[in-house]
Amino acid sequence: MKKSLKIIFVLACCAIMAIPSFADWREPYKEVAIVRPGKSVGKIAIGMSVKEVRKILGQPTSKEKNCDSWFERTDDGIPAMEAGLSFIFVNYVNGKTVQIASSLRRAVTTDNFGMHSTLSQIQSKMKVLKRVASYDVVDVKEIFYSVKSQGIGFSFTSNESGKVVSSDEPTCFIVFKPGRKIIPSWFSDNSSG
Repeated sequence: MKKSLKIIFVLACCAIMAIPSFADWREPYKEVAIVRPGKSVGKIAIGMSVKEVRKILGQPTSKEKNCDSWFERTDDGIPAMEAGLSFIFVNYVNGKTVQIASSLRRAVTTDNFGMHSTLSQIQSKMKVLKRVASYDVVDVKEIFYSVKSQGIGFSFTSNESGKVVSSDEPTCFIVFKPGRKIIPSWFSDNSSG
């Protein structure tokens, strides 16, 4: 119940806030951003300070204790996650980046995996990709898969029976420090791993 309230609060805050710096945070991602598992997404790297990340992306749409969020919005203000648009979450521990989660369509791994890839395509290349967690987010269930040793993961929305089918595309990818657990970005006080 407590986690559900946090999720609703974070999403409500994001829905209320305007995003005057939208063009700023998206600027570094006009070209294809290379996703390096365990290392970086474009210019944002694991280990960067909060200040370094904000210098590149501008001021976040939403700030939490250990998480900054940048959301793209539709012209009528609908938040990214509800409209299928881009977002970036950066999680921090002791002021340093430990995880980057994003739905950027132009971001791809060096193996050409990204938001356009299906679960079966990703599993065919990453044989050790494992289901690691599931979380209820508002009215859907997000299922997380990762290769913990490489620092890469993907989130999928489950179907009505609570499963992800092999033809599903991810809702976001996650880059994290190898060996850590994925931190669900909307639980900003979670620093497990």
